Amino acid sequence: MKTAFLFDMKMPGARRAADWLQKNGYQVDGAVTGEMTEEALQQLERRTLDLLVICPDTDYGACDGAVGSGHDYEKTAEFAAGRMAEIHEVLERSIPALDRGGEKRIAFLTHACSSINWCVDRQDFAAHMLLGGLNMQAKLLFNRLRPLGFTMRCYALGENGAGIGPGEYIGLDFCFDPGEPVVHSDENRLVMRDRFFREIAW
Repeated sequence: MKTAFLFDMKMPGARRAADWLQKNGYQVDGAVTGEMTEEALQQLERRTLDLLVICPDTDYGACDGAVGSGHDYEKTAEFAAGRMAEIHEVLERSIPALDRGGEKRIAFLTHACSSINWCVDRQDFAAHMLLGGLNMQAKLLFNRLRPLGFTMRCYALGENGAGIGPGEYIGLDFCFDPGEPVVHSDENRLVMRDRFFREIAW
């Protein structure tokens, strides 16, 4: 049976993905923000995993308004940096576990508002900072791990409805031909898509 670890498991997108994965033959485990102590990270590192799913906790409390509307920028930066640091630790400690597994896949469940092109939301500045940072972390990790046989998925969460869900998207295998240019091989690009399979620019 394939194994999957999801972080943060309390997020609705992660729970949707977990439901699909369990129905499709994965043994699913996970944790929530604040739980990943050093002991928990060491246990994660010693495991054997096929799939890691990152779904960040973007809850900053009440809507924190737009840029220039009286933010406490130090508090906002502390929030984003703290969340990113924990995600970074989970990612790094999972790599040995994923290397021992057969699938070697990492998935990021994010939002279209993390895109510099698609974002029309002027609220929740702290969440946008976090999601923008996650995009950069995903790209750096992709550049490092793709040559080692890892694959990655990036799915923009939205309202439930018609289209492909996060779990189903994570489970897809993309086209790959070593003789083709990178632009024609989705497996050799880190592509963000939504439930309608639209590609969303970073």
